Amino acid sequence: MSTTCQRCTTRTDLYLCRDCTARLRRWLADTHNLMNCLETVVARQNRFAETVGPRSATRPLFYNPQAADARRQLAATLVSAAHELATRRGAVPVLPGVPRLHLQPVPRDHQPDAEPNPDPGAVLPLSRAGIAGVAAAAWLHHHTDWLRGDPSAGDVFNRIERAVIDAEHACVPPAPRWYAGPCDHCHHDLLAEADTHGHPRFDTITCEHCGTRHDVEGRHEYLIRQARLQHITATTALSWTHMLLGKRIPRGTWDSWVARRRITPRDIDRDGHPLYRFGDVERLARDHIAKPRRKAS
Repeated sequence: MSTTCQRCTTRTDLYLCRDCTARLRRWLADTHNLMNCLETVVARQNRFAETVGPRSATRPLFYNPQAADARRQLAATLVSAAHELATRRGAVPVLPGVPRLHLQPVPRDHQPDAEPNPDPGAVLPLSRAGIAGVAAAAWLHHHTDWLRGDPSAGDVFNRIERAVIDAEHACVPPAPRWYAGPCDHCHHDLLAEADTHGHPRFDTITCEHCGTRHDVEGRHEYLIRQARLQHITATTALSWTHMLLGKRIPRGTWDSWVARRRITPRDIDRDGHPLYRFGDVERLARDHIAKPRRKAS
């Protein structure tokens, strides 16, 4: 029989060509590693952060719902593909160590069953969905010849490809972003690609909404001007000063400024802590850093 591959239209003798079959076999063989990665991300044991910038006051969930959904979908796709292929061939999938109930697709409302691991260095055990998905992938890998000759091979390939891509995206750390304030034209937030230290990688930023281009140096100056107007605690003020000027102001020096009223609070927060205008703090810090130091005799 001569036909075309249902995936790439290459001339072949079955419903999937050998190149597409090889790709599928690689995905199936790597499912265990991919599931391990998803379990780690689901339980938030991965080390990468989602954003670069101010921390949210909202406490994050104990699990990553996007990764949990990708894990569930990958497992359900593999299990259903194995079950459908076996049914059409009149066989029963042999999935070592997995009860028969795991051959059913995982419900969409299934709750994550991987708890946070108290030891970040430990290997997380696979969840029930992960075990079922890995076992189904192993069974499909062993029966790819059956799949090549099945009329639904192209559809199965596409479903597995989509599930694998979504799972890989859930495992890849998001690119760091640098917040550059609102766009001058449409007022949407500007987010620039950043390096691992949170610094912008390019000299210009293009607004994702209106396409307006902005100079990074100009946006940096804008953020500093806005920061000078903020009322912040002493601890935050000293931290910002270190980030902006690259010099640390000793706490003793700060206490001396307060005692001599060289700097005075502009407000208090809800806990009764004094708040200082950062512009006042920056001016004092610049004068302090520029002042000549006496050399020890």
